Order: sequence, then structure tokens, then C-alpha cells
Amino acid sequence: MNRRGQPKGMGGPPVKHMNMMMLQFFAPDPPLEFKKPMPRPRKKTYTGLAEWVGELSEEPEEAPREVTTQEKRDDRRRAAKALHEQELKERLSRWKPKETVTEAGGTEKAMNTLFVGRLAYITTEQKLKRECEVYGTVKKVVIVTDKAGKSRGYGFVEFENERDMRAAHQRMDGKRIDGRNVVVDVERGRTVSSWRPMRLGG
Repeated sequence: MNRRGQPKGMGGPPVKHMNMMMLQFFAPDPPLEFKKPMPRPRKKTYTGLAEWVGELSEEPEEAPREVTTQEKRDDRRRAAKALHEQELKERLSRWKPKETVTEAGGTEKAMNTLFVGRLAYITTEQKLKRECEVYGTVKKVVIVTDKAGKSRGYGFVEFENERDMRAAHQRMDGKRIDGRNVVVDVERGRTVSSWRPMRLGG
């Protein structure tokens, strides 16, 4: 035993103390087989372009530019917008509320007329008249209908005087008629020159 308490004769590298079976795992591999290096390929020679100059045009044609999908979509949108504006302009030129209302059997005095919207489709002119007579004498009631004669959900009520119309305008907004809360407003088609309906861009 040495001073460190180890048995004598155990020094040196660990391989020294291995048996032959263990030493086989640490044996070096056989040397690699020599192979001749691959031959280098011969470099290709480059020639000039002088012989091809005659084939080239002086001003080469530019390739046609392709229109992107987004540009096509934008073009269709602009075309549709322009067509809509043109149709809107034509309908606006034909829109004459003062003449149209009179010809269609509408109310006579615009300042005495109350617009009533969000009407139930079952509401009749008689029913609307009874609801409005609370605020004053009603001269005429017109509910706008389509070509088939069905209500379009709004109408006009003409009072005998403007004072009664103003009273109905202040108190009738939100009133429930046939299960629906109606909205009211003064008739703007003949009283406000700059007013336009939504179908005409208003």
C-alpha cells in the first residue's frame, strides 16, 4: 500500500490494467485504402458575342405588362361606381317631388304634412288617421304602396293646419301602432330643397 492507501503496482494508464478482451474495443481501425484523386475537368473556353450582334435588334421590344388581379378588381369597382353615379344622376334629374306627389294623389300642403315611417304592413289609412286625429284635424292620409298594392311601410298625413302637424311631430315619434314603434318627421321632399331620399344618394 502506498501513502494514499492504494495498492502498489496499480499506477499508469487505465489501459494497462485491462485484459485482452477489453483491449479489442480500443484497438485502432485499419488505415484507409488509398484512392487516386479524380481527374480535374477541362475548363471550357469562352467565346465572344461579336458573331451574334447582327441577330440583336437595336431597340428590343418591351415585354407586355401583365395586369394584376387587384388592378382588375379595382377597374371593375371603378366602372361599377361610374355606372351607378350615371344612373343616379339620371334618376335625380327625373325626380320632381312637387309634381310627382300631386300627380300620385298625395297631400296638397307640404308644410302641413307629416311623414310616418316604420309602419306595420297591416296598418290601414283609416287606422293611421284615427291615431293622428288625437293631435288635430286630419285632412288626408296616404300610405305608399308598391305595384301590387302592398304597403311599403311608410305614409303621409296632412293636417288642416301646421300647428297640429307640429304637435304630432313632437308627440307621435315612437308611438306604437299595430305592434310597431313608428318614426315621424316633417315632409322634406317639398320643404327642403337640398334633401334627397336614400335611393337617390341622400
